[in-house]
Amino acid sequence: MGLNDPIKQTEITKWVENYHLSLFAIVETRVRGCNVDKVWGKLRLNGWCLINNNEYCELGRIWVIYKEDKMNVKKIVVTDQVIHCEVSWGDKKFLCSFIYGANDTMGRTSLWRTISQIAVEVQLPWTVLGDFNAILNNSERRGGLEAVQIDCEQFKECIEQDNLIEMKWTCHEFTWNNNQDGDSRVWRRLHKILISEAWLNSFEAKARVLNSGIYDHSPLIIQFIEPINVSHKPLRFFNVWAESNEFMIIVGDSLAESVEGHQMFKVVIKLKRLKRELRKLNRKCFSNISSQVEDMKEQLDEIQNQLSHDVMNSELFRVKNEMGNKYKEFLRWEENIYRQKSRAQWIELGDLNTKFFHRSLMKRQSMNIITQLNVDGVIIRDHEMIRNKIMCYYTELLGKHP
Repeated sequence: MGLNDPIKQTEITKWVENYHLSLFAIVETRVRGCNVDKVWGKLRLNGWCLINNNEYCELGRIWVIYKEDKMNVKKIVVTDQVIHCEVSWGDKKFLCSFIYGANDTMGRTSLWRTISQIAVEVQLPWTVLGDFNAILNNSERRGGLEAVQIDCEQFKECIEQDNLIEMKWTCHEFTWNNNQDGDSRVWRRLHKILISEAWLNSFEAKARVLNSGIYDHSPLIIQFIEPINVSHKPLRFFNVWAESNEFMIIVGDSLAESVEGHQMFKVVIKLKRLKRELRKLNRKCFSNISSQVEDMKEQLDEIQNQLSHDVMNSELFRVKNEMGNKYKEFLRWEENIYRQKSRAQWIELGDLNTKFFHRSLMKRQSMNIITQLNVDGVIIRDHEMIRNKIMCYYTELLGKHP
């Protein structure tokens, strides 16, 4: 990118103003340590603070810049490829790892190792974002040489091992090009926004890829949005409910109770009653299924520890067998629930696939967020306007409720 050019410095200040930024990072600054103060002054960002990694790389690969009166940013880990910070912003607190990956496989191997070391200590919502100088597969490129398989595999392994998922973004598919003409043109999706499960559960946010302008890299922007309260959620039937001893009793009682009115009205009322009772069954027996599995495993471990000190105790042996069978049943329930939630195809891995399905569910939930809507050629990004347009469309299509 380069920050020594006055034109690019002006472009940066325009982006800050136009997109109301409070925290941003610049990678590949190419600013030498001796010129940091000079270039920083030319940006004219009064009231802003700078964190850089010039002490680890002479050309200052990463600059993190934040508005002092809006947030507090505390650096935790700094290397030649990462600046990892804790960000406090109003009532929000999260971790942010800004990345500019090395251009060679060996250098990026060090990056993957650093990210994994950070992941071990992470307690807050976490995002890892920037230019990784790597792609996950050949679908993230156009033109040029095919991706090196080992690079793709190492990148995937890092993401999976550290339980990160890619955040959905809008606008452009690729984030870098070599500015060449014709067959020499190369496009890559080198930039990514990776988020943790805690981030997904804590924040509603959307991301956009902007036009590259005078650069060969396209900027990425994350915008926090206020969550919309959903007043009604459709019932999702989980197959494991049918294995409960209470299931058939609930179904029979709900359908047998007398209802006055037309036949279709009777069906609707009985199904509403059944849905209400099934939700109660789910909360009673299947809610927080993963926590139940962990509790049962602890109980089984305790029984097995007692049995190891009293190996001929028939009662302990009987309880151990009963607990083991129950634990296996709950493991199967957990797996089936996550499989249905994720809508992922069953894959035989030789072991329980709960972690796979849980990650699939997280990714699906992140992809389900509508961040923009095209209405008669006009792009709408305001969350409330998107909601109103969708409501109006289906009201006209289906008619208002009588």
